[in-house]
Amino acid sequence: MSFPATSYALIAACVTALAVGQVLFKICSSRIGEILDLVRDGPTLGIFLLALAIYAASTVGWIIALKTIPLNQAYVLMSASFIAVPMMSYLVLGEKIAPQLVVGSVVICVGVIIASADW
Repeated sequence: MSFPATSYALIAACVTALAVGQVLFKICSSRIGEILDLVRDGPTLGIFLLALAIYAASTVGWIIALKTIPLNQAYVLMSASFIAVPMMSYLVLGEKIAPQLVVGSVVICVGVIIASADW
């Protein structure tokens, strides 16, 4: 069964947005000593609010995509976030990527291909 390309593009945008949001949350966590510092420090609060706004926009995009793609198929594609978040953390935060993470990511990709195949 074929679904609109725009819905797939929305899901890809959601995955990307979630990865960006996670990086922003990590940046917030590295800037605070305690949770109340989120509201005490203006720049950190701004980063936090940006991450929340990105998550909100992603949620709206997800809802729109679900109008044309069944949840069980769309959610399989969301597993790409297990690849996007580590890649983004490597590129933006300089976090290391362990070999087992690479192997796990390949397994996820294979699983997504199998799960979304039209047999």
